[in-house]
Amino acid sequence: MEERNNGFPPFAKELKMCERSGAIKDIFEIAKNFKDFIIKKYAKMDKNGKRKVNLGSFSYEISKTFWPDSEPKVDTFEFLQNRKRDYDLLKQYLGEFMTNTLFVFALDEQGEKSCFEIQEKIEGKTLGDLAQAKKEDKNTKTQIKNFSKKSLEMFSATGWLPDVHGDVFGTDNLILNQNNILKFIDYDAIFKIPVDLFLEFKNNLYDGDGLNKTLLAKLKERGEDERYLGDIESSINSLFLALS
Repeated sequence: MEERNNGFPPFAKELKMCERSGAIKDIFEIAKNFKDFIIKKYAKMDKNGKRKVNLGSFSYEISKTFWPDSEPKVDTFEFLQNRKRDYDLLKQYLGEFMTNTLFVFALDEQGEKSCFEIQEKIEGKTLGDLAQAKKEDKNTKTQIKNFSKKSLEMFSATGWLPDVHGDVFGTDNLILNQNNILKFIDYDAIFKIPVDLFLEFKNNLYDGDGLNKTLLAKLKERGEDERYLGDIESSINSLFLALS
């Protein structure tokens, strides 16, 4: 893919704002011949404590929000390298369910590091928007079951879990495309069990069809956010339910 001297592809001037996702990511839709792709650009902190997005002619501020100290700063090579690591791990386990994504590392006109993703745009309906009758269609149910099986295999092997918003049957991170093929589109908030606890509970992660209650209690003791833990617990419950 040819790039302009400012580090962005030549079609950047044809971009239009498509969606704002959280406080650090904006999504752009590529017009005309590039309509089958979207770009995710990560905001950058300026000297006034604002996150700022610059992409082609687009420039606007996003209020500062909390970002874990353990993660690299947004809009650094290290940050996007971690994103690519997460994507590659998901691709390893989820395979054909993953949306094609290109990770771009570049320098802008001032020589500053810039990073963004070019992702295949999936046309269709999320499971959250899909009619109940369609969810119960044999083809859709089979795909949800296979996705759930692969997700639990990933969690059992790594302690990492795809984000299905607490309910694989109603998540907006899974889209049934126009060919009735299920695609996983977002991997920002992948759930991660701390390495030491994962190793401690590796052979005992579950209580029946749910997360081990002792593991859950230890995560709470460490001050993990209640909502975060609730999402992990309900996500695992729904993935097991999809297998039944």
